[in-house]
Amino acid sequence: PLTKLFATYGVCAQIRHLKSQPPEPIVTGVLSAAYSLEVSVCNQLSRGIFTLVSPMTGPSYETLVSYSNTFQMPFIHPGFSQTSHFRPATYGISLRPRYLPAIIDVILYYGWKGIIYLYDTDDGLKIEYVTS
Repeated sequence: PLTKLFATYGVCAQIRHLKSQPPEPIVTGVLSAAYSLEVSVCNQLSRGIFTLVSPMTGPSYETLVSYSNTFQMPFIHPGFSQTSHFRPATYGISLRPRYLPAIIDVILYYGWKGIIYLYDTDDGLKIEYVTS
C-alpha cells in the first residue's frame, strides 16, 4: 500500500533527483494520526531527507519503522528499539545505552542472593532468568 502511494506521487524519482542537493533540516511536530504522519513523511521524502529522527515510541513507531525499512534509511530515537517479530527496526538506532548488562554484572559481582528490582518492561524477567 505505501509503495503504491509513493509511486503515485513519484517520491522515489524525486529522491534520486535531489541526492546531489543537500536539503535543509525539517522539524515537524509530533503527529499521532496515521494520515497526518504519512503526509508529513511524504512531504519530507519529496525534499530528499535521508534520516528519520523521532522521540516517539507510541502507535506511530511502527509506521516510522515501516518507512525506515522500506526506504533503507536510519531511524534515530532516544528510547530502546521496540522489537517486533513481524517488523523489526532494521535501520533503527537508539541513543540510550543498554543498562541491563551493567545491572546483572553488579548483582553477580557482589553475589547478592536476593534483590528487589522494580520494572515496567520485560527487563525484570531477563534479570530473573540470568540470576536464577
